[in-house]
Amino acid sequence: MQTQVIVETWRQEAIQEGVKQGIQEGECAVLLRQLRQRFGDAVDAPVEQRIATASIEQIDLWTVRILSAATLAEVFRQLNRRWLRSLAARPRRRGVA
Repeated sequence: MQTQVIVETWRQEAIQEGVKQGIQEGECAVLLRQLRQRFGDAVDAPVEQRIATASIEQIDLWTVRILSAATLAEVFRQLNRRWLRSLAARPRRRGVA
């Protein structure tokens, strides 16, 4: 019985990890399509590699930035760490994710 529980737990964890990976790959693909549409040939292999190795949080940030960025560099700019900490410390408004 114990072996069945372990196997089932492992199976569920593997499924969850696969779903998470699939979502991240899909978000990467959407971001690349958006970047190519907006910036054309500037989206080269190093940009693709950066996206492929980014965290899901970073992909989400870049996906938002592409809406207002005038250049590819603006999409990928590094944020000031002090500003990020202050942002994280702010209380969230109700109804805002």
